[in-house]
Amino acid sequence: MTDTQPRSLRSWPADTVRWGPVVAGAVIGLGLHQLLTILWLAAAADGSTAVTVNLSWFLVGSAAAALFVAGLVAGNLAGVHTPAAGVANGVTAWGLLFVLTTVTVVPAGVNPAANLGAGGAILGGPANGQAVPTSLWATFWALLAGLVLAALGGLLGGLLRRPGARRAEPAAETVPEHPVEVH
Repeated sequence: MTDTQPRSLRSWPADTVRWGPVVAGAVIGLGLHQLLTILWLAAAADGSTAVTVNLSWFLVGSAAAALFVAGLVAGNLAGVHTPAAGVANGVTAWGLLFVLTTVTVVPAGVNPAANLGAGGAILGGPANGQAVPTSLWATFWALLAGLVLAALGGLLGGLLRRPGARRAEPAAETVPEHPVEVH
């Protein structure tokens, strides 16, 4: 009786999401965001009318740029250069930043003193005059836009060639030259 070995097809590389590039993208994106945030806050405090009037737009633009850069770095440093691997690493960097933000910023933003009139919460409250539902919807849309930007950055990063990086190629089918006989 003749039995052939099964063909091995591997369409998705085993190392598609790599934590080193994801963490690098997240750290660089977070650093860029903090740098730009301090720049805009300093400019607003210094009396720059254009920045002061549009501070929220400058901060949103900085966050968007930082998420795009995080995805770009994560996608470009991924072990395998394909659009799918770039997007996977970019979105994973976004997820890591989201989790870090949720764990650190949101608890600090839900300020119990806001109920006493002593301060406002990031997600809405007396200090910024927004209703909580409005702030939550704005937060949702900002996070969704960040996800899309991180994915686009990862896609672009996955498409960019980096010296020494390997491109994923479909695995060759493994077919034995001679059938193996089983007794």
